[in-house]
Amino acid sequence: MHQEAAPLFLEDCWYVVMPSSKLKKGHTTGRVLLDKPFLLGRRLDGSLFCLRDICPHRALPLTSGSFDGESLTCCYHGWEFNTEGRCTKIPALGPDTDFKTEKIGIPQFEVREQNSLIAIYIPSSDAKSNDFGLPA
Repeated sequence: MHQEAAPLFLEDCWYVVMPSSKLKKGHTTGRVLLDKPFLLGRRLDGSLFCLRDICPHRALPLTSGSFDGESLTCCYHGWEFNTEGRCTKIPALGPDTDFKTEKIGIPQFEVREQNSLIAIYIPSSDAKSNDFGLPA
């Protein structure tokens, strides 16, 4: 009988992804963890966010697009997303459309900055992070 191989990495835990000093205000960067692409960003106010690094329209990495410190723009068709992963604009839609772009979203992940390191929480599903926090 064939058994499924155990995953090589643990889920439902925090992963340190980079030093804090490497992510400046108004910038994003991409990382791959557990074979999944992540986009890490720092808003203009200095706060962090983390999204899946895939535009839901044509699956291009959002890190290939632009970031103005508050919103991300996909380089392919110009779809715009806020840092919570909600679509805010689809340029191809006319001004008279009643399509609700905010119904389109990108998965968001918890991200923390501690001890000059940035870490993201990788859940096994839609689970939220535990309250154990990062080690000091």
